[in-house]
Amino acid sequence: MELHQLRHFLAVAETASFTKGAERAAVSQPALSASVAKLEAELGVKLFERDKRRVVITQAGKKLVETAKTVVNTCNKAKSELKDLQADQALRLGVISTLPMRHVAVLLEQFGYNSPDISVLLHDAPIEEIETLLSEGQIDVALTAISSHRGPNLAIKSRALYSEPYFVMVPSGHRLGVRRSIKLAELENEPFVARNHCEGRHDFANMLEEKGVRLRTVCRTNQDGRALAFVDAGLGIAYLPGKFASPGITAVPITDFHYERTIGVCWRSQAETPAMDRFVSFAETNNWHNGFVNKRFK
Repeated sequence: MELHQLRHFLAVAETASFTKGAERAAVSQPALSASVAKLEAELGVKLFERDKRRVVITQAGKKLVETAKTVVNTCNKAKSELKDLQADQALRLGVISTLPMRHVAVLLEQFGYNSPDISVLLHDAPIEEIETLLSEGQIDVALTAISSHRGPNLAIKSRALYSEPYFVMVPSGHRLGVRRSIKLAELENEPFVARNHCEGRHDFANMLEEKGVRLRTVCRTNQDGRALAFVDAGLGIAYLPGKFASPGITAVPITDFHYERTIGVCWRSQAETPAMDRFVSFAETNNWHNGFVNKRFK
């Protein structure tokens, strides 16, 4: 006895017609008739009395109807639940483009090791776009900067992961690279690599204006890799979060201006899934303060 035979049997029983039953089951009438005949042979009973004008279900057929409905409905339910489960295991992750991608890659490698049944689709974009995608439900969860200046959004939940200060990034051989700290005034007329998508750019620019400090912008880019390449080549300085420090580039703190960002994980409160819960929990337990360590968690 096969599931499709029970479906074909029910189609005939509910329509009292092999012609209409074939239409409902989306098969040809000969195929339907053969399927029902095979089921009758297997069970050793007649399920329908047939003549040229009508099809009448037998007592044996009537007894089979409820059992067949239970079996078919149970299979349909199981299929639907498994389909929903599979959908839950796909996670659309938004990441602001100012997070070092090498760190994000290690995080996803670690998450994939611990949750191999969850596939992650990564969307990398500026913070404004990430916020829009999240609010519109085009991504499920986001690693983004959490601002205390924004008003509360009851539709979005968030958990802070870590905070990090911004530094002036200079080439290691730069005159400021040997200093433990500097003041804003010491940046006067320095060639500057501007990052268009930087979360702290407005506060930094406002403070420079307030202090009367002018920089010479030599590059504007929305790609951190290019900004760092310019700094490493000695073409200018930049203002970046501390995690962007790398060999050949020195991070120097500013004593008379401090800016830091808080990175958190955000998601829509009405769209929680098991995959999302597992990612949020994993992100919270990651060793953010000491950087990303490429190790296996069990």
